[in-house]
Amino acid sequence: MGLLDGLLPPNVERLRERGDVDGLLRALAHQRAEVRASAVAALAAIGGEQAVAAMVAALADPEEQVAKAAMTGLRQLGGAAAGALGEALSHEQTGVAERALEVLMTLEPSPAAALLEVLRGGKGAAREHAAHGLEQLVPTLAEERSREVVVRGLLAALADKQPSARTAVATALGTLADPRSAKALVAQLRDGDAGTRAACAEALQRIGPPAVPHLVDALANKNANARAGAARLLATLGVATEEVAEGLRGALNDREAEVQTLAREALRTLGLPVERPPEPAEEPTET
Repeated sequence: MGLLDGLLPPNVERLRERGDVDGLLRALAHQRAEVRASAVAALAAIGGEQAVAAMVAALADPEEQVAKAAMTGLRQLGGAAAGALGEALSHEQTGVAERALEVLMTLEPSPAAALLEVLRGGKGAAREHAAHGLEQLVPTLAEERSREVVVRGLLAALADKQPSARTAVATALGTLADPRSAKALVAQLRDGDAGTRAACAEALQRIGPPAVPHLVDALANKNANARAGAARLLATLGVATEEVAEGLRGALNDREAEVQTLAREALRTLGLPVERPPEPAEEPTET
């Protein structure tokens, strides 16, 4: 680069007309923000892998004008920019990841598909950001088919190796409040991460009564966290059936004192007798 290249404004329009990607990439290093923003817009008009990579990098520009131009250009490129934007979700600068997510959530024709792709194979914090994006996107999904696809993708991601990603996924499932996710969320009450367990519990509260049969089953789970979480949730959901009563009474003999206490408190909260009521005496038969 010459000494004056960063000072004299290049003719961005001419560079665009010539399709001079290299020249536009050099223009992105100019000291004036308006020049960099114009170069970004020109790259969006040309397209291609180099242009996409440069625009994603421009999301980190300290000038809002340039970063906004990059977001606009990436939206124009649509699906062609999805992969690079997904990778940007793991960027070390939070602002870059947030801008990339904002663009991903508006990509046509299917922002949900783009986010699910990141959720399946993204690196680092990208999967967590994708889950947050899906949570925000869920209320806009009018078609049942779209919701079903998102639910399936989120359920698969409950097994993510990263606790923060699992927590974000559980939170998104809570926003959906789809009864189809109840069984998997109950199973995740055994998670070794307290934050994930809390997010699953909150999601199950949103789902409500459809989760009760799965919670009753969880009272016999081998994992103490799962049994304790089930007893705690049954107390809050307010379903006082005989099935619930029998499950909680069985938990009074749990090997963990905490589970015993939670089961007893749940029975009282639900207005159920701690002891099994006696069987009614049989009426004597007339002879």
